[in-house]
Amino acid sequence: MEIYKNTARIIGVLFLIPLLSYGIGNGLITSIIEKENYLQIITGNQAQIGTGALLMLINSVTVAVIGICFYPILAHKNKSIALVYLITRIVEGILLIAGIVCLWLLLSAGQLAEKTVIAQQTYFALTGTLLIKANYLFYQIAMLILGLGSICFCAVLYQTKLIARWLSVWGILGYFLLFVGALGELSGYNIGILLAMPGGLFEVGFAVWLLTKGFYKAA
Repeated sequence: MEIYKNTARIIGVLFLIPLLSYGIGNGLITSIIEKENYLQIITGNQAQIGTGALLMLINSVTVAVIGICFYPILAHKNKSIALVYLITRIVEGILLIAGIVCLWLLLSAGQLAEKTVIAQQTYFALTGTLLIKANYLFYQIAMLILGLGSICFCAVLYQTKLIARWLSVWGILGYFLLFVGALGELSGYNIGILLAMPGGLFEVGFAVWLLTKGFYKAA
């Protein structure tokens, strides 16, 4: 077996970047918009919102790059699945960017709310609620698509033995639970975070595997 460590290390790092950038970025923004008076304080925290949005944007770009980097590797094994995974990652990135735009528009809603009389602020509060809900929906749809596309991706990893088969099985199960969790969230059940954890842990384990062992390919 031949181990392609350089390519694997690059992709391993790419898998770790979204976990950190989205987690931190989302945390920065959520800490503000979860407060009842977020429209009144959001303009005063523009730097924090901007930093969070930038980190989330880095995540969106990185997930698309992952699909691009994996395409030539998977295409050699299964061109159809390689294309599916590429489209999956690009669509995921686009949907997440759409959510970021919604969060960024909250700044404008906050600025306009400051300039209006109290009687008119209900309108901007409703607008803010809709923008937050739109970001939530974009995220859940992105996870739904990611789960479906990544099940196929991990199935190819299992068939081709590019990585250890036990890790591929973990990925299939993890992404299936991610899909179920996102579907549940869209149906009104608060199960997404819990069911996303196995998939998230897989991505950490997958990244560590690529950084330390690389891909396997028959000589």
